[in-house]
Amino acid sequence: MKTNKEEIRKVLQIVKGKDFSEDHDLISGGCLDSFELLMLIQKLEDYFQICIPLEWISPEEFNSIDSIYEVIQKAAGQNA
Repeated sequence: MKTNKEEIRKVLQIVKGKDFSEDHDLISGGCLDSFELLMLIQKLEDYFQICIPLEWISPEEFNSIDSIYEVIQKAAGQNA
């Protein structure tokens, strides 16, 4: 599975209805609340056909497009 950060931005746009830069602080910057974070995780799992374990879900792991990219890469490796 090929994942790029542009695809993650597309999923974020679906959840939030606006675009974010790669270094934007999504959680600590107040852009995503807890409900939106859960929606984002569900959309990422569907879009990338992965399963993100509960123990990986933390504000730090989903605070930026870069950190989300790392989570998806790790999940894709486990699902392979």
